[in-house]
Amino acid sequence: MNFRIKYHDAVCRFDVPKLPKSIGKRIKFAIEEKLMTEPAKFGKPLRRSLKGYRKLRVGDYRIVFRIEGDSVLIFAIEHRSRVYLKITKRSSLDHSIASMDRLLDKIDTSKLPSAKEQFKDI
Repeated sequence: MNFRIKYHDAVCRFDVPKLPKSIGKRIKFAIEEKLMTEPAKFGKPLRRSLKGYRKLRVGDYRIVFRIEGDSVLIFAIEHRSRVYLKITKRSSLDHSIASMDRLLDKIDTSKLPSAKEQFKDI
């Protein structure tokens, strides 16, 4: 089975551009040969606050990902000394945004005053 690879926005904007070229090639190969084919076999499960995530070791770098159906979601590609702090920050921010979106969906906007009403005295 071939898995689809999806990247967190921050991986494309921050992680990949900072990779040394030599490790970038190795990471690309690992994603294509391991994560696209058998991510559960090659990725080691993480524990505690990162339960549900997996890591793939590529030299001193780690690829942190989750498997969801037929997709592999990559959340961070970083040196081993920094990756776990980075993924903890990203995952907590993503959870906060998702919680805020759920809260906003519950608000009945028909009962809120319009912008015109709010700024009528200005």
